[in-house]
Amino acid sequence: RPLLERQVADLGDVDVTPFGIDRAVEEIHASCHEKLKVVDRLVIMGGDHSLSYPAMKAVSEKFGPLVLIHFDSHMDTFPPMFDQDVWHGSPFRKCWEDGVIAKDGSTHIGIRATTYSAHDLRESDAMGIATITADEVHEIGVKQCVEIVRERCMLAGNHAPVYLSIDIDVLDPSVA
Repeated sequence: RPLLERQVADLGDVDVTPFGIDRAVEEIHASCHEKLKVVDRLVIMGGDHSLSYPAMKAVSEKFGPLVLIHFDSHMDTFPPMFDQDVWHGSPFRKCWEDGVIAKDGSTHIGIRATTYSAHDLRESDAMGIATITADEVHEIGVKQCVEIVRERCMLAGNHAPVYLSIDIDVLDPSVA
């Protein structure tokens, strides 16, 4: 019954250019920033992880560093590529670099693909983002994963805002 206890409104689409990632990032940030003048929470649906950095940046500007709970088969903490800071594989690195995510408390869940080396996992750990691989989810079970995520969230403080991201490829590689 959560919709009976809370006001929920569709604030419309975020119009962005399809012709330049830098401009699109600015447009997403500006739109989220404007929407956060009238609401305390955003639910964003659709798009790839290129939209995560500007959306998270807008939220963190209002509420402070965020805890990231990230369900995905990829970590999305990769460095810039082809002179592009923000791309669908890098948003959480950029968030970490800019202080958008809390230095501890965040978790990747379901990682199973596209790590170029063990260095990628070490770098993500150094960012304060723990990783629960897909194999580990199957080994320890959902209940234990939830407990790990809950404990990690507490590392950032009791009232740290949370950014929950669910990439469909965490569920089934055939839809990635």
